[in-house]
Amino acid sequence: MRVDAKFDQTKSIKFNITKNALAIMAAVLVFIVFAGRIIVQEVLTSSLNNEVFEKGDIIKSIINKVTYINIFIAALTLIIAGLIMWHTFGKIARLLNGLRLHIEYLAGGVYHYKIKDKYLKRKDEIGSICIALGKMQKSTVDMIRDLKKSSQNMNDQSSNLKEISKGLSTTTTDISDSIKNIVKAISDESGDIIKIIEKINEFGNILDDEANEVNDVLELAKKVEKDANTSNQDLLVLTKSLKDFEAIFGIFSETLKHMNMNIKKVNDITDLINNVAEQTNLLALNAAIEAARAGEAGKGFSVVADEIRKLSEKTKESSISITELTNTILKNSKNLVSKTSEMNLELKTQKDGMEKAIESFSIISDSVSTITPKMLKLSNNSKKMCKTNEDIMEKIEVLSSVNEEICASTESISDSSELTRKNANMLLTNASGLENNSKITKNYICKFILDGPEEEE
Repeated sequence: MRVDAKFDQTKSIKFNITKNALAIMAAVLVFIVFAGRIIVQEVLTSSLNNEVFEKGDIIKSIINKVTYINIFIAALTLIIAGLIMWHTFGKIARLLNGLRLHIEYLAGGVYHYKIKDKYLKRKDEIGSICIALGKMQKSTVDMIRDLKKSSQNMNDQSSNLKEISKGLSTTTTDISDSIKNIVKAISDESGDIIKIIEKINEFGNILDDEANEVNDVLELAKKVEKDANTSNQDLLVLTKSLKDFEAIFGIFSETLKHMNMNIKKVNDITDLINNVAEQTNLLALNAAIEAARAGEAGKGFSVVADEIRKLSEKTKESSISITELTNTILKNSKNLVSKTSEMNLELKTQKDGMEKAIESFSIISDSVSTITPKMLKLSNNSKKMCKTNEDIMEKIEVLSSVNEEICASTESISDSSELTRKNANMLLTNASGLENNSKITKNYICKFILDGPEEEE
């Protein structure tokens, strides 16, 4: 990268030195010209005779020519001297301008350009300045390279330290949380152990009560066995009575069925009577019609026909009443037959239930006989369980004491873990700051261009 090398030419060293030197030389030459003019005039005036002196115009002309010649020579001298000085000081100015450009490159961070050997080989002050500037550039390049390498190492180490800090922070946080959970779990477990102790005490009391209950049940089982045998005999007698009642009830059911059939026959007879009454009523009606045709001769027959018709209607009414009564009796008889059937089924159900009850009481009696030795064994086991419960109670109390000690130690570890977590967070913060600083330093160092062509463009 080449920096901007423009500057004001009117203020350059070359221009100022040349200008000042020419001004001095011009003043000197003007002084010499006018001094020569005066001297020549005095010499000519003093050396010529009066006749020549009287011809002053000729002398003045000669003096003017000499003056013009001196002015021309002075001007030519100034031009030649100016060109020589411009060329001489131009080299020095170009050299200084090259040094300025080189310094501007260094100021811009470009350090791969080297000072030209022709500048370093000079024996004057500029050569010494170039040598000192070259040494400074070399030492600066070496320092920047070392600093760049150290910055890279510091950046890598700070990144590793940051990652380690993150891992440590995460790990300590997890450990802290885990320890807190453990403390909470142990505290809850301590409460649970206390509850377990209470439950075991209750369980021990229940076992004692159960042992007493088992003994009571054993006595009751013996009594149940005795009562079951007695009830079994009573059920056998009741079953025999049910069988006898069932036989008698069967005869009653058959009688109801026959009565129902006879009532149906009565209904058939009443239907026949109704038909006869209707036919008689028709005959009486026909007789009344024929008597009306006969006139006076048929009046007596009309009275008889009317009586027959009335008798027929009464017969029909009586038959209808008998039919309604028999239907009611038949309906009640059917209900009775239905109920007797239901009672018969109920009796069979009761009989089956009694037989099953007898069978069940037999099973109960056998079961009670089987249960009795088992109840004795259960009573003995209850006593053993009470003893085992006492042993468990003692061990749980020891466990509760150990648990309290662990809880206290865990709380201390939790405090230490929390402190470690805070230190890890501080380390992470410092590592992040160090990483940022190393990145900033690296960015500044990267602005220096150390590798590239040695000759300036």
